[in-house]
Amino acid sequence: MKEQKMKHEIKRRIDQYLEQTEKQMLDGIKRSVQIQSVKGEPSKEAPFGEGPRLALLDALKQADELGFKTENLDSRIGFAEYGAGEEMVAVLGHLDVVPAIGEWTHDPFCAEIYDGMLYGRGVLDDKGPVIGALYALAAVRHSGVDLKRRIRVIMGTDEESGSSCVAYYKERKQELPVAGFTPDACFPVIFCEKGCLVFEIGCELSKETLGRLQKFRGGTAPNVVMEEFEIHMLTEGGSCSMYKKGRSAHAAAPSLGINAGVAAAKELAQVRLAPEIDDMMRFIADYIGDETQGKGLGIDHTDEETGCVSVNLGILGIREGRAYLTLDIRYPNNADPEWIKKEVERKASSRNLEIQSIRHSPLMYLSKESALIKTLMNVYEQEMGAGAKPVAIGGGTYAKSFSNMAAFGPLFPGQKDCIHQPDEQAEVELLKKAVRMMAYAMAELAQAEEVNEWM
Repeated sequence: MKEQKMKHEIKRRIDQYLEQTEKQMLDGIKRSVQIQSVKGEPSKEAPFGEGPRLALLDALKQADELGFKTENLDSRIGFAEYGAGEEMVAVLGHLDVVPAIGEWTHDPFCAEIYDGMLYGRGVLDDKGPVIGALYALAAVRHSGVDLKRRIRVIMGTDEESGSSCVAYYKERKQELPVAGFTPDACFPVIFCEKGCLVFEIGCELSKETLGRLQKFRGGTAPNVVMEEFEIHMLTEGGSCSMYKKGRSAHAAAPSLGINAGVAAAKELAQVRLAPEIDDMMRFIADYIGDETQGKGLGIDHTDEETGCVSVNLGILGIREGRAYLTLDIRYPNNADPEWIKKEVERKASSRNLEIQSIRHSPLMYLSKESALIKTLMNVYEQEMGAGAKPVAIGGGTYAKSFSNMAAFGPLFPGQKDCIHQPDEQAEVELLKKAVRMMAYAMAELAQAEEVNEWM
């Protein structure tokens, strides 16, 4: 009974602090969203471009203003820390964002609040949760809870392009957390993230084709459904021009979008432009098409617990005399990534295309009965009620960066998922609730007796 009263008092103090600093926190989130932290031209001072560097500097400054110890690891990744103890638990988030493409009704980098909704690129993925995590950490400090280990909020700047920032953190021999979570997905808690294979597939273009192909471009990133595609090519009888408009969506759920590259390929596969371009268009039309579960490629696989394969055509373009495309393929538990690689290579070869590179992010799976999942589920159920279950997702989060981490928030069940889409938005009241949940989870993880068996 005494322990329950103490937990209630800790929560009351956390809630009190977050209520008192609500405006300050929202202003801090706005400040971060207003920085256009899309990956850009690298330099010695800004390895991922000036935007991500400025976003990290701003977040560390906000942490400094809250009174935390901070560290900047060469403008790639940084952290804020509180507490004492030999062990450390972490909250891992990112400050880089995908491009703000598409038709927005609110300026993506203005961070307006309209009718209770905060609009802007990054308000959900992942600047809102990251800045919120700093205030959650301050609330834990304010609560006076007795912690057995330190809490670190780690902030990366290259998650959307491969998470090389976390690789750098590890290369620098930085301390690894004994447990933690990333607020980069949804509640109640993610027990499985599908594996992800990103293929770059292409072919060399002849001098004649290069001379006639004046425009051939579409897409912004492998993990975004291609929203626009454009081609302009001179032909013997004149020219071929085409522009296709689709609808963007995250590659974790490509069926929610309309792929402009696929739409174009289905038409272009019926005409003859140049052998290399014809092969690429037939590859897309024959083996990818409108369905998104890999049936055309012969890699469709479904796991009852963790879902099915998904395939997204992300980019079409020309680089260094080669035409290329990217495929983002997510696979569930019990699917063999080596089998997927072989099948994709076989299909590409049948259309005279070569695999130029493969980037692999392995599947992340934690037992639903593990102590880490149960602890985070308990935090969620105490606030939202029983009945929810841990979920599997197609999206990859920072949780894959560490072996003892799960994704926890910020989206609640039923909340509109507009991550990577135009008019990215967060309901202010739900964002505040997510920050409270993060604070409760930080306190639980940092005061637990043992974490050695949490996997």
